[in-house]
Amino acid sequence: MPKQTADASPQLVLPGVLPFELALIPLQPPNARTAVFPSLPTPATALGVLMVVLVVGLVAWALQLMEAANQRREFSLMLAGCMVCSAAVGLATVMV
Repeated sequence: MPKQTADASPQLVLPGVLPFELALIPLQPPNARTAVFPSLPTPATALGVLMVVLVVGLVAWALQLMEAANQRREFSLMLAGCMVCSAAVGLATVMV
C-alpha cells in the first residue's frame, strides 16, 4: 500500500517488513534451471556456439579447396571452394 510522505514520493509499506529488508525480496522468481545447474549453457547459447564452429570449419575447408585449386591449376576446385565459402556466408547471415 503506497503511502505519501512530505516530499510526495510514494513509499511501499509492508506490515512486519523493515525498509532495508525490501532489497532482499526477489522481484522475480529465479529460473529453476539456472538455480539447479548454474554452469550449463542454455540451448540457444549451445546452438550459437555450434553454428559459429560450423561456419569457421566451412571457411577453413573452402580455403583448403582454393589452395589445392591454385597448386593443381584446376578451376573446378576453385568453384567448389567459392561455393563452400558462399554457404558459410549464407549460414552466418542467417545466424545473425
